[in-house]
Amino acid sequence: MPKNTQPITMNQRNIKRFRLIVILFFLSILLPLTLIIYYGYTQFVNEMYFQYRWKASNAVVQINKVIEKRLDIENKRPIADYQFYKLVENPMDWSLQKTLSPLSNPNNYPVDIGINNYFELSSAGKISTPLLPHATRKAIAAENTELDWDEVEKRLTQVASVKTTLQSVGFFNQLVRDEINYKQQNKEQPATSSDQDVTSLVSPFQVFNGDNNALVFYRSVFIGGETKIQGFVADKTQFLTQTFQSYLKMGRFENNVLLTITDNNEPNTVPKGIVYQISSEGVSSTVIANSIDKTLQQQAFYQGSLIAPFQHLALSFSTDSLPLGAATQYVFLLTVILLIIIIVGCVGFYQIGLKQMALAEQRLNFVSSVSHELKTPLTSILMYAEMLKSDMVANEEQKSEYHHFIFDESERLSRLIKNILQLSNIDKQAHNVDLHYVPVEVIIDLIRSKTDSLITKHDFSLLCDIESPIKPTTEVLLDTDAFTQILLNLVDNSVKFYNAANINDPARQKITITFTANEQFNNQIEITLRDYGAGISAQQQNKIFDLFYRCGNELTRTTSGTGIGLALVKQLIKIQQGEISLKRESPGLSFKLTLKARKAA
Repeated sequence: MPKNTQPITMNQRNIKRFRLIVILFFLSILLPLTLIIYYGYTQFVNEMYFQYRWKASNAVVQINKVIEKRLDIENKRPIADYQFYKLVENPMDWSLQKTLSPLSNPNNYPVDIGINNYFELSSAGKISTPLLPHATRKAIAAENTELDWDEVEKRLTQVASVKTTLQSVGFFNQLVRDEINYKQQNKEQPATSSDQDVTSLVSPFQVFNGDNNALVFYRSVFIGGETKIQGFVADKTQFLTQTFQSYLKMGRFENNVLLTITDNNEPNTVPKGIVYQISSEGVSSTVIANSIDKTLQQQAFYQGSLIAPFQHLALSFSTDSLPLGAATQYVFLLTVILLIIIIVGCVGFYQIGLKQMALAEQRLNFVSSVSHELKTPLTSILMYAEMLKSDMVANEEQKSEYHHFIFDESERLSRLIKNILQLSNIDKQAHNVDLHYVPVEVIIDLIRSKTDSLITKHDFSLLCDIESPIKPTTEVLLDTDAFTQILLNLVDNSVKFYNAANINDPARQKITITFTANEQFNNQIEITLRDYGAGISAQQQNKIFDLFYRCGNELTRTTSGTGIGLALVKQLIKIQQGEISLKRESPGLSFKLTLKARKAA
C-alpha cells in the first residue's frame, strides 16, 4: 500500500517545496518594497510637515509685518493730529495758521485693521476726539466748523460711542491711571515732536483687550507739563478678519487648518479660533470659530507669537491630519499597481508551475500508460501467435477464438497508435480538414457501421433517435474521418468504463444517440451521446478534456487507456467548427456535440 501512494506523496512534497519557494520569492520582493513604501511615506509626511510649518511661519511673518506697518504709521502720527484743529507754520511769514487735523475727517481713517475712532484722554479723565472741536452742541454751534448739523449730530453719536466703549471695556482702571502718573514722574527724557517746537515724551503704542468686541490701542504723551493718553479703538472681529484671516487664506493649505489665538495674560479666557477650510468644490475660505474643534487640534505643526504690543498672544497652527499631496497620491498609486503586478506575477508563476508539474506527471503517466497499453496486447498477440504457429492448439473452435483475440488486440493497438499520431498531427489536420454537408441518415449509417463490432462484442445496444424538426435529410457540416474518430472514442469510453464499474444491469447496457435542433440557433444541430454507466464526479468533469488526464491514480486504476482520447475528441470537434460539452446524468453522463447544419438542398 505505501508503494502505491509513493508517487502522490512525492508530488505533494514537490508542490509544497515549490509553494515555499514562491512564498520566499514573494517575501524577498515584498520586504524591500515595504521598506521603500514606509520610508517614502515617512519622507512625504515630513516634507508636508515642514511645508505646512513654512506656510504657517510665513503667515505669521506677514501678519507681524502688517501690524508693524500700521503701528509704525500710528507711532509716527503727530501729537496734534488728535485735535480737531492743528497749527501749521506758514512758510512765507513763519506765522502759525489754524487748519483742520487729518483725523477730523473720518474718511481718512484706515480700515485695514478695523479702526473706528481716535481719542485723547487727559490726565483729568476728560475724553476728546478729533471729530469735533468741542463736546457740547452750543460750543460747536458758536464756532464755524463748516459742518452741517446732520454731520455734527452723527459725529456726536460717534463721540458718545467712543466714550461708552472705553468705559465698557474697563479702560478707566488703575493701570491707565498708574501709566499717567508714571509718565508724569519720568520727565527726564524729553523728545522733540515733529510738528511742535515743544518738549514732549511719547511712548510706543500698547493694546488693551476689553471684555467686548473692542481693542484699544493707546500711547502715553507728555507734553506741556501734562500727560495724556492718545489712541484709537479697533473692532476686534475686523482686526482678526483683516490681519489673521487674510494671510491665513494666503497660506493655501491643502486641508482644513485651525489657527488658535491664546492670550497668555488671561489664561482663564477661552482661546479664539480661525478655521481655514476647503469646500467640496475646492474653494478655500476662512471663518472665525465660535468654539474650538478638537479634531483640528490633533496634529499641531507650528507655534508662534506676534510682535509688540501683541506679544502676549500665542498662535498655534494645527490640523486633523497632514495630507500627502497630489504627487504623493500618484506615487502611492504606482506603488499599489506595482504591488498588484508582483502579486499577480507570483500567483501566475505559481499557477504555471503547478500546471507544469501536473503536465510532467501526466506525461510520466502517459509514458507508463502507453508502455502498458502496448506491452500487454503485444505480449498476448505474440503468445497466441506462437501457440498457433507451433500447432499447440488442435481444437478449431479454440483456434478461431485465438484468431479473433489477435485481431481484436491488433485493432486496439491500431486505434491507440492512430490516436497518438492524430494528436501529434492535429495542427496539420486542421488545415487539411475536408468539411462537407452529410445527411443525418447517412451519419446514422456511418455510426452503426463503425461501432457495430465494438457494440456487439460487449453485448451493448445502440439506439439512434431523430427529434423534430430534424429530418433524416437534414445535412450536417463535418469531416467524415474526424467525426468517425470522435464517435469511436466516445463509444469506446462508454463501454470501457461501464465494464470497469462491474454494473450488472442489462437495462443500462446501452448507448443512445439523439439528433436535436439547437434552440438558440436554427443553423445548428445537437448530437447527444448518452450512456448509463457509473458517471463521473464534479471535480473530474472540469478536467476530463485535459490532455493526459486519467480518472484515479495511474498505478491503481483498472481501466485501460492513455488519457488522450477525450482531448483528441475536443480538438477534432473544434476543427469541424463545432463545440462539445459534458453533462452528468443520473445514471451515466452525456456528451453533446454542436455542429452546423442546414435543410436538404
